[in-house]
Amino acid sequence: MWPDGNKLAVSVTVDIDAETMWTSRDPGNSSRPAVLSQAGFEIKYGIDLFLDLFEELSIPATFFVPGWVAEKHGEVIKRIADAGHELANHGYDHARISNHPPEYERWALERTNEALERLSGQPVLGYRAGYFEVTRTTLETMSELGMKYSSNFADSLMPYTHEDSDIVEVPTSSMWDDGPYYLFATEPPNYRQMYPPSVVHDMWLAEFEAMREMGGVMTPLLHPQLSARPSRLAALARLLRTMKEQGAYFATCATIAQLRDW
Repeated sequence: MWPDGNKLAVSVTVDIDAETMWTSRDPGNSSRPAVLSQAGFEIKYGIDLFLDLFEELSIPATFFVPGWVAEKHGEVIKRIADAGHELANHGYDHARISNHPPEYERWALERTNEALERLSGQPVLGYRAGYFEVTRTTLETMSELGMKYSSNFADSLMPYTHEDSDIVEVPTSSMWDDGPYYLFATEPPNYRQMYPPSVVHDMWLAEFEAMREMGGVMTPLLHPQLSARPSRLAALARLLRTMKEQGAYFATCATIAQLRDW
């Protein structure tokens, strides 16, 4: 049971991938300005549109940020922290860990933690891997670095502590990720259907209502370059307002992990 007698907690999470959304898929995108302009929308408009919405609704959010993005766009990322939201680790360059030698993961976690801590003045407690790609040593490395939670696994509705580890899992799901519904790309080709905002709104609302009866934690996974487009942002605002009106308990992933009253 969550505070105020709630059976359901909602932890709004935002992945600030910026250019790395595209360069991690195809390094050649670094020389394709039109492709990278989608990241430009995120940095110039999307993040602030999200911040305005969260302020309006008094919703604390967790922003997962790659270290490369924090280093390149530090002023924007600092605004997120200054607005009272949590900054969490999203790897260094959104790379697939499997494409790198074993020592890369620790380096990426450490460098990203350092970048985010410089901007926020707060320790980094959580990690979401690019593409949810973790290794057999991820949890051990996180623990050694003093981190407290992961948000990568989809095997539970409730948070839990990993076996033989002190790392808490704040579970997520691709169903709650805006990418499968909104992401469209020419480099590399990704010509899947884009769903109208009404479909995403209704799907997530149905999931929220069902989980409100069953209990658990719901972690919507948002990307400003996808969900901050005007019609999508309006649908997200309707959804969050409905959740608020129906009494959902909103908290950052760090708060969820620290409550330990699941």
